[in-house]
Amino acid sequence: PRTRPDDAEEEEEPIQWNKVYMVTLAVASDAIALSGPIPFLPKMCTDTFGIPPDQVGITVGILTGSYSLANFASSVVIGHWSDLYGRKPFILLGLFFSAICTLALGFVQNIWLGVATRAIIGTFNCNF
Repeated sequence: PRTRPDDAEEEEEPIQWNKVYMVTLAVASDAIALSGPIPFLPKMCTDTFGIPPDQVGITVGILTGSYSLANFASSVVIGHWSDLYGRKPFILLGLFFSAICTLALGFVQNIWLGVATRAIIGTFNCNF
């Protein structure tokens, strides 16, 4: 028998699905930023950057690896800062840089600018 009101079971809060969807989209954007440009990179290397066909594989590897290396190098620092200052600003910053730099990647004319663009995306897009 319950005699006091604080013995009553606490009601569970309903799941806020709109927030779940937003977080899912933010995490999915990281995967899209990593793998989205990959199908276009070989053609971009030959046509835009003038890379010889026998060097396209290594060049695509460098472009893809620059994202992953920058993401690896910055994850600890950005993770620590997000613990200190909150996650929302860093998620928004990552989404912003991911969108701008992925768009900019389509306009670059220099291979090293392409590598730098991919590295910037990887640096700020630590949404895992």
